[in-house]
Amino acid sequence: MNIEIPKTIKEAIESDNLVIFAGAGLSKRFKLPTWRALVENIIEFSEGGKYNGFIPLMENKTMDPIGVLEFLNADHTSIRKYIKQNFNIKEGDFSLHKKLIELSGKIVTTNYDNAFEKADETIVPTIHSSNFNVSEINKGNEKFIFKIHGSFSEPDSCVLFKQDYERLYLSENAAINKFKTLFTDKLILFIGFSFEDPFVNSLFTSLDEIFGNNNKHYILSTDPQLFKGYQYLLPIKMDSYSDIDNIIDDLLAVKKFDKRGKEHLLSSVPTQNRSSKIAILYPNPLDFSIDEEYKHILKCFGDLDVDIFTGFLNLRTLQTIDDFDYLIILTKCFKGKLYIEDDNLKSQLVSFEDLYSSILNDKIIKVIITNEDFEISKNTSIIKIRTFKHSLVSRFFYKTLRNHDLSYIEEDITIYLNTILPPKINKGNPTNNSLYGTKLNLEFGRKSLHGIVGRIEEQASITKSLIAITNSNKLLNVKGSGGIGKTTLIKKCAYELYNRGYFKLGVSFISCENVKNFVDFEDLLINGFNLLNIVNFKDYLTSNLNKQDILIILDNFETVTNLGNKDDFKKVLSLLEFATDYANIVLTSRETLGLEFEEIYALSPLVTDDAVKLFLRDYGPITDVDELKILRMDILENLLNTNPLAIRLVTRSRTRFKFISELKEQLERHFFESTSENFTQIFKNDADINIERTKSIYQSINYSYLTLNPLERLAFEVLHLFPDGISLTDFKKCFSSSTSSNHITDKELRILRDKSLVEDINGTLQLQPIIRRFAELQFNKRDISVKQKYFNDAYSYCCFILKLIKYIGKKKSFSMALKLHNSVKNNMMNVLDYIEQIEVSSKTKVPEKFYLLNYVYSISYYIVNEKQILDYQNKLERLKRYFSEIEDAETLISVLDLGKTYFHTDFDIVYKKFVEIMPPSEIEKRSFEKENPNLNKYYDYISSIHSMEGHTIKYVNSFILNDLNTNTDLQNDFFYLGIPDTSKIREPNFYMFENDFRFNLNDVNELENYIRNLFSDEHLEIMQCTYTLSKIKPLEVKRIQKLVITNPYTAGLQQLMFAFQDADIVSKKQHFISALGLLFHIKYYYLEALYFYCLFLKENNIEEFLDRLQEGLDLSAAYYYQYLNYKFENLKIDEFKGYECNFDFYPIKLKEYIKKHDSEWALTYSQEPTF
Repeated sequence: MNIEIPKTIKEAIESDNLVIFAGAGLSKRFKLPTWRALVENIIEFSEGGKYNGFIPLMENKTMDPIGVLEFLNADHTSIRKYIKQNFNIKEGDFSLHKKLIELSGKIVTTNYDNAFEKADETIVPTIHSSNFNVSEINKGNEKFIFKIHGSFSEPDSCVLFKQDYERLYLSENAAINKFKTLFTDKLILFIGFSFEDPFVNSLFTSLDEIFGNNNKHYILSTDPQLFKGYQYLLPIKMDSYSDIDNIIDDLLAVKKFDKRGKEHLLSSVPTQNRSSKIAILYPNPLDFSIDEEYKHILKCFGDLDVDIFTGFLNLRTLQTIDDFDYLIILTKCFKGKLYIEDDNLKSQLVSFEDLYSSILNDKIIKVIITNEDFEISKNTSIIKIRTFKHSLVSRFFYKTLRNHDLSYIEEDITIYLNTILPPKINKGNPTNNSLYGTKLNLEFGRKSLHGIVGRIEEQASITKSLIAITNSNKLLNVKGSGGIGKTTLIKKCAYELYNRGYFKLGVSFISCENVKNFVDFEDLLINGFNLLNIVNFKDYLTSNLNKQDILIILDNFETVTNLGNKDDFKKVLSLLEFATDYANIVLTSRETLGLEFEEIYALSPLVTDDAVKLFLRDYGPITDVDELKILRMDILENLLNTNPLAIRLVTRSRTRFKFISELKEQLERHFFESTSENFTQIFKNDADINIERTKSIYQSINYSYLTLNPLERLAFEVLHLFPDGISLTDFKKCFSSSTSSNHITDKELRILRDKSLVEDINGTLQLQPIIRRFAELQFNKRDISVKQKYFNDAYSYCCFILKLIKYIGKKKSFSMALKLHNSVKNNMMNVLDYIEQIEVSSKTKVPEKFYLLNYVYSISYYIVNEKQILDYQNKLERLKRYFSEIEDAETLISVLDLGKTYFHTDFDIVYKKFVEIMPPSEIEKRSFEKENPNLNKYYDYISSIHSMEGHTIKYVNSFILNDLNTNTDLQNDFFYLGIPDTSKIREPNFYMFENDFRFNLNDVNELENYIRNLFSDEHLEIMQCTYTLSKIKPLEVKRIQKLVITNPYTAGLQQLMFAFQDADIVSKKQHFISALGLLFHIKYYYLEALYFYCLFLKENNIEEFLDRLQEGLDLSAAYYYQYLNYKFENLKIDEFKGYECNFDFYPIKLKEYIKKHDSEWALTYSQEPTF
């Protein structure tokens, strides 16, 4: 690949005007700690483990390390100490840094490390905080290293936190002034930046604001699209970061070349400025593996500058191989034929000719590595290696790829080449990629799918069926009795297909265990489509989606099959039939549905031979023939029904016996003593009772359970309190001796995992549905005094998570808070099921019931999808009696219940009820200090709704009249009134962008990025911010259609956006009228819609204009919405001048109160909680 060096860069080199701006990408080669490692280490060493709750958030990617770092500001001393200790590079390859200094001698860097200082020890670096040294930069021809974000050697200087950044870039100082001079006078070449760098987003936005389009500079990037929004940057495309060395060599050649040769060199600089691309294919079928051989071959590229793309050896993949320098095929031979995968992931033998003819690009250098020789046809171009021996293969690659040396002779290597070798490969670091572009980490993880014994034909058949439904639009039902491995096999097959390029949008795995009605099921299916909290799901799919390349697995579907309400079940079937046109859907169930669109795969019990292999794998070898006979017939077939789950539970529960007959006798005695009463309590569905095999599962779970000591049993039982699972870190925090009277340690958890009673999925401990039922049953048998201690601990943990969610919502965004809540929503909601059994005592962390009521109140903010809302409302109704002794508790609970209906379903009816509880006329009569806590909560709640309904001035005045410090943030209400936001302390949100729109201050790129990074469940914020965007620039109708409607307000905003884009007068008017009807209760946006409607009426000379204009003038004045009143007044007189807020417009004294409010809120915002 040739990269043409821009003329302006060449001229800057010639005139000594080039400045290198180096980012974190240049320091990767020194293996400095990543940001995640830095943050985790700081957390681990923090006093008392107070920040441990953040580690699981990084593990499951709820928060990134840089976001967590901001929360650790209180421990900035430890962080800076860590940087001092870990960013001091003592040895390494500094050749690139030496070249950059030789090329320019003018270095600006955001890196804390000392790589440039090591490259040239004669240069004394300058940090941003040294005004004198900064002023000396660029005087004369002296070389300089300007460390604009500080240095490890002076950790106090390091720009780490948001305030450090703002202090540097948002204020006048010597460093930023020098920076401006360099940007104005020099040409900057940015190297080593990506959006994974912690400050790069903010840095580049700041530079764009400072310099705009006045100067053009360049950036080396593998993805130029990331930087296209910055006016001053011109990207130079690289294929990988390893191209940097070659590009710098070319630039040095420009610098060194003599004057006579320059003209020739500058016209074109041809070079191999990319890493070589190598495709490696190997078969990994179900019936054999060469994984180890593949890993050894991969090590041969450990010090080569190559981009490696790995795929699986099958005909489908071979036919896609095109733009590569080398194709390396690793496989085995049998009788002269080569193993590949067939379409069903089983092994298949093909001739060399069939394999070779499937490679469509003749110019690729082909290398086949096998375990033995095979014949090839004449006139083929290939390198054949007949051994997996690492030393020989590694030597071959080094000599061939690095040196183009094909002259040496090795007995196991034959070379038949009629193609010129690609350019030599340099020394460097390889990159490893999937040939299929798969990047998602499937939630069930590869780790949980290892160790499947047998089932080859079954896996192949399921794989074939999964591929078939991608074309047939049918539903696949994997049917079989409980515990025989349906879930494990479908996960395994889905995982393997995903990693071969199927289901590019991912695999959604959803348990139907807790489905109780149609609404529950619809919510799960919506979740499978990644369309949470959506209204009119079917209409949305019909309008916006073709069939998606996604697989949705609905596990334990027998729960749905046995719904008590048959009408609900009919609705489920109808929805499934509809949904199969838009996604690939598979069920695991114990029953068939008997439907035309159903494809059935009946999974038979594990064959005895495979059951024996599974048993011996965990139990240990048995060689005696008579013993094996007892194992096969008496234990596996008669007692355990060859059930894989039952086998694992038995073999991992106890140490082995001397004779297998002893195990048989113990199992018979134990199974006989197991009570049928407990069995029927757990397996109470028709699908359970009708399957005799479930009894062996129950008996095996019970057998394993009885081997546990008392503490292990408690640990096992307590896990049922966390339906979403709980991370190992959090479980220890919740039940360790330092925080609880229940001393559960790593040891107990490890034993549960080893016995297969607990699943460990990517660090999260979970119980399988059947086992969870058993654990719950055993826990419920315990004395209330024992249960209360564990209820209290589980509740305390959920309070800790809730505090963390609130903090993230305040400091970062509601979107991030919602994302965290979504990962633990069932754990949080489950508290309401046992809340009445929590011990309320001065000796516990719950001295009064009021604390529990406050929890019920607090979680309501994060319950946003229909299923959760209904569940929450049902639980609220039950809890009224429990909290009835607390003053105003029942009314508070009623208000919470009504509030969910108001915001998500129906404005009209609910608002009338709110008016009955608290009329708007009562808002300004409130005395906050005299209100009990519950009265205060629901008065605040209803008052804030009155504010949206047009009574904003009364709501704000109630705070002024009470002259009370408050944690309530009134900025949204100030926005309605037309008061500019001058607080400058909030993270971006809808109202901030709306405020900027008023004053023409919007940064479109910032708004687009904000929308793009919102949590997918936050449909309200996505809709609102897209509405703001639609006022700035035209949007495609399809984009508007894809927005998710959650209530009448969001539907109204969508109609308004449709009106903006519609060119037809009749339909445009209809969109406006619809929007006005839907937005009526949110008065500010009703009036804004009315204003845009008036514009439309005036432009088209429609008679209705004057009446509608007068309505806008009257209502905006009545509600004291000054900005909208100004807009209507301007429309009336046809004069559009700039808006300035006039505090005389309002009937209350607002100016001084706003200053006080902002000051108090800033103090509240800055407070750090203790976790």
